[in-house]
Amino acid sequence: MAQVQIYFGSQTGTAECFADEIAEEAEEQGIQCEVIDLQAFNPETFKSHKLVLLVVSTYGEGEPTDNAVQFHKWASDPRNDGALKGQRFTVMGLGDMNYTKFNNMGMMTDQSLERLGGKRVYQRGVGDDSQDIAADFQAWKTEALWKALKAAIADINKEGGFEAASAGAGGNNDAEGFVPPPRKTEVQLFYAQEEADGAAKDVCDLVEEQLKKHDADVVGVQSLSDRKALDVVKKMAKRSIAVVITDCSAEGLCGAGRKIVRNMNIDLDSGALADKELSLAFLVVGTSTNNATAAASKEAIEKGGQTVPKAFDRAGVKSLKNSHPTFLDAGVDDVQAVAASFAAAVAAGAVQGAAG
Repeated sequence: MAQVQIYFGSQTGTAECFADEIAEEAEEQGIQCEVIDLQAFNPETFKSHKLVLLVVSTYGEGEPTDNAVQFHKWASDPRNDGALKGQRFTVMGLGDMNYTKFNNMGMMTDQSLERLGGKRVYQRGVGDDSQDIAADFQAWKTEALWKALKAAIADINKEGGFEAASAGAGGNNDAEGFVPPPRKTEVQLFYAQEEADGAAKDVCDLVEEQLKKHDADVVGVQSLSDRKALDVVKKMAKRSIAVVITDCSAEGLCGAGRKIVRNMNIDLDSGALADKELSLAFLVVGTSTNNATAAASKEAIEKGGQTVPKAFDRAGVKSLKNSHPTFLDAGVDDVQAVAASFAAAVAAGAVQGAAG
């Protein structure tokens, strides 16, 4: 039976990764834990926990992440005051100092749990993504977290132990008829546009439109010419899909394509993103003027484009297993049809990823 339930509220995957890291280290400390997505939040189950640790990110201007909205509404409702009497808790909040309401979700969660009757057993952690959020997390975690958790567990055992606690987030869900909504696999679109006569951006727009028809969870569209593009890659949610569409000619990748390859090879160690279990769907786009030119240049364009999936593979991002188009000549091919086929394969991969 788990002694500590670790809940995470995550938009880009950072909070989830930190929650997993805590659980792994807790096992080494002899503490039994389980990691739970706040998407599966259920009030009655949550109230049954004796000791909880929450890792929550702040989204936008002080808002909860998408998977933490229902939890936040319940915790903020004064009608629930006292509902967590006897529960112990600690909170790690993640945010970005560049936003006005920095770390707002961490602060509100900490205050709400106390107002609801919980007892804080360890100080609230504050992680700043504009500086070194990993270092902030490590400092909070290694200072005295394990000592505090072990002391709380000892007190709970003196009070009768964990038998009365639910075995997990789903412990009472079947009896209550509650089925947690499935968490969709997120899809992040990237495009690298040739400034003069490229077609990648238009193709990306078509793919986005088709993905939404398949009800895929498209979380953003990012130009690879933007200096923040690599940060977006690094902050992608766990098990999400990176869709990369880039212009290429027989002479090689466009400038934005070369830029992301260079930055990934310089800034990311080999396998740096492997723990995120990301997938890549790649489409290289040519713009030939006629069929003869298209046939003559296809092999060179496809070869030039391969530097992109190679860079992602080196970082630990594997190509999507679904069979999908990898080449489109916007000058001669049926762009709508190829975009639709590509999007359908990505959407199918997202469904499989969510099921797995």
